[in-house]
Amino acid sequence: MLAIIPLITGVALGLTAPRRTAVIAQIVFYVLAAAVLVATAPQHDATRAEGALLALGLLPLAALSLGAGLVIRSRRQDSPTTSVR
Repeated sequence: MLAIIPLITGVALGLTAPRRTAVIAQIVFYVLAAAVLVATAPQHDATRAEGALLALGLLPLAALSLGAGLVIRSRRQDSPTTSVR
């Protein structure tokens, strides 16, 4: 369940936080989720190696979610604003 946090926070951080802060926070959230995946794998009838494989699979998804948030923010900033009168 904790594995979804890097995905959600990646987009949220990409939209709101400065780039450097977003990247550092995303790394922290990923490491936390990966550690929990590996540590709790035996409780879910899996080996720690399988938990590590899941954590490796989460890595590109976490990076893509942060990238998506950053792209959305840059497109919002680049688009001209229109005012309704």
